[in-house]
Amino acid sequence: MTSDSVDPILERVVEQASELLRAPKVALAIIEEDPHFGGEWVHDGEPHPVLRFVATRGLSAHFAQRTRPTHWRDGTTPMAIKERRPVWSADLLRDPNVELTDATRRAVEAEGYRAVLSVPLLAGAHVIGALVIYRDEAGPFSAEAVELAQVFATQAAVAIENARLYRRAEDRATKLKALSALTQLIVSATASDKVFHAVASASTMLLGARLARVWIEDAERRVVRIEASQGLEAEGVSGSDVGFELPSEDTGLVGLCLRERRPVYGRDLQLDPRRSPRLAQQVRDLHAFAALPLVAGGRAVGVLFLVFAEVRDFADEDQEIMGLLADQAAIAIR
Repeated sequence: MTSDSVDPILERVVEQASELLRAPKVALAIIEEDPHFGGEWVHDGEPHPVLRFVATRGLSAHFAQRTRPTHWRDGTTPMAIKERRPVWSADLLRDPNVELTDATRRAVEAEGYRAVLSVPLLAGAHVIGALVIYRDEAGPFSAEAVELAQVFATQAAVAIENARLYRRAEDRATKLKALSALTQLIVSATASDKVFHAVASASTMLLGARLARVWIEDAERRVVRIEASQGLEAEGVSGSDVGFELPSEDTGLVGLCLRERRPVYGRDLQLDPRRSPRLAQQVRDLHAFAALPLVAGGRAVGVLFLVFAEVRDFADEDQEIMGLLADQAAIAIR
């Protein structure tokens, strides 16, 4: 979930929580699911999802940047999410049950709170985040206060999840509309290069790829050639790469995708031993990648190659859109 996708909902949740629970300081933490912001923290060799504070009331403007839990016992909030139950501390700075990192301890001291109550936000069978109540005075939370916070968190989780699902539906409708427009272009186009450029452009627009290239194989000459390039403008990387050729057997991930006629995905191009040296040199600041085969007449005749700014995994919906874009390019070839 991105912070700008449901900000009005998130702000309303913390506002109502503050009023209902009579808590001057409230925050909402969300488990990061948007791959553009995603990542993992690791503790004792175990990966964990990133927590991001997306809305606050009564806390400083720096709170979200200061407060970044890095393991499951780094405060009551990650503990509540992991254990799926309310977790509170009468005095976070002196609580032997938590293991605050130096960064988290400094954040607590800067904000001035001592007692904390974290309640997980449960949406069906999974946890999407936590509602967090802060008090400047040290002291326990009553059973009534915890129960009331739980009731509120249940309703808040439903509202947040519905807003997220609605946003995803809107986003999907927008993407399908753009794909429909691309199909119309293919039907009316008189030159395949226009279609290839449109596919590359759609890849950057719909998927957020920083670099998109359409490679086509020249089987007789045993080379692959860039027919369209869109996105990153950097030294050695631009639309002027159109027409650049490489031997088919020396194309790294593009060649692998052609030979095996299957999509090839990766979290980080910089660490993938299958990449070509030239590509790695060109895109030193880019990471995740996807190579999609362009299948025409029963064989792979090209590759749609996408590179992204961040390390990420690709959701099923992203893979579906990528496949549809590859299909559009294959139609142009046919």
